[in-house]
Amino acid sequence: MASMRDSDAPILATVAYLDARGAATAPENTPAWASSDTSVASVAAGPAGDGLSAVVTAVGPGTATITATTTNSDGSSVVASADLAVTAGQPVTGTITFGGPA
Repeated sequence: MASMRDSDAPILATVAYLDARGAATAPENTPAWASSDTSVASVAAGPAGDGLSAVVTAVGPGTATITATTTNSDGSSVVASADLAVTAGQPVTGTITFGGPA
């Protein structure tokens, strides 16, 4: 589980898509990012605008799951997620990186 404090600057979360051989591949569609609890962490589009990253901002103490989801042309979904714990306190910085098969 990744962690940050509610006074932290936003962090950049990234997702990597891998084929069956483990080689990096592009998703068929742009991933959508979400937070399971926006009172804990909010998610906004990343700076590249390609859906492979998102800016995660701590809002208040608690735990949220940050999720990136894309849908393949056959209708199947590819989902990557990570839990994020937010505590009150002094700022720290970090990066959440997701990886998994496409």
